[in-house]
Amino acid sequence: MSVAVLRRGLLAQQRLQLRRFASLAASSCSSTDSDCVGGSSSSGAQISPPLPSANSSFYRRPLPASCVAFSSSEGKALFSEALKEGYMEAYFNLAEQFNTQDEPAYCGLSTLSMILNALEIDPGRTWKGPWRWYHESMLDCCVSLDDIKERGISYRELAGLARCNGAACTVRDAAAVSLEDFRRVVQHITGGGHGRAHLVINYDRRVLGQTGKGHFSPIGSYNSRHDMVLVMDTARFKYPPHWVPLETAWRAMRQIEETTGKGRGFMVFYRQERKGLVFTVCRPAQERWPAVSA
Repeated sequence: MSVAVLRRGLLAQQRLQLRRFASLAASSCSSTDSDCVGGSSSSGAQISPPLPSANSSFYRRPLPASCVAFSSSEGKALFSEALKEGYMEAYFNLAEQFNTQDEPAYCGLSTLSMILNALEIDPGRTWKGPWRWYHESMLDCCVSLDDIKERGISYRELAGLARCNGAACTVRDAAAVSLEDFRRVVQHITGGGHGRAHLVINYDRRVLGQTGKGHFSPIGSYNSRHDMVLVMDTARFKYPPHWVPLETAWRAMRQIEETTGKGRGFMVFYRQERKGLVFTVCRPAQERWPAVSA
């Protein structure tokens, strides 16, 4: 057999292999597969997956004029002043545990897990692997997680859930607290007057000019010169941490929840020293806050 014949045979085999490869590549990448970026057009450009519709999703919300972004120049100045005034005692433990809620209606659970970890309370059960640590998914002893996903949780239920998990908690209805009294509570907690303790408010976002309704947030600091509080919002996919006037936060807590006809309020959490075995029976009320809307 001549060399020319051998070359023609090898070339024929190579062409056949190339045709088979091209056929396999075409069959593995259809035009309806959004993850397929390997195919090419006649111009050689890659096909990118389609982008989500702007009408069906959100990327955060702009803060209203009543709020000052924590990371803005003004927000940094408020932080620096509060630090000099001595009203940052609650901030750093919270900042170490600051998280983003896993579900739109998990603001209460996310806030509570943040508080429990900031108070360094041992859950007595593992989160993952060998680690004992609080996570939202572990806070299901009083109200089912499915129920909270759908309807939210009231601040009285949240207080009961905190007690079930080793924290002491005092609850105040905002309607029964004057602005001056609330300011004194804020100064006392953020100034470290209660030792390691943390303040959480349950409020109506609409009073702040924000979208949504009922929400929970820890208060991280207070600026006395401007009479503003630092709201450490766990819905960070929606709003960043921000400063708001203390009076605005107070008014937002005094709003009535439409479905229950009851007011909102605030809670103070602190460590509860356990002596022996403590058993807590949860008797959750039927009230709920509605899930937070976008």
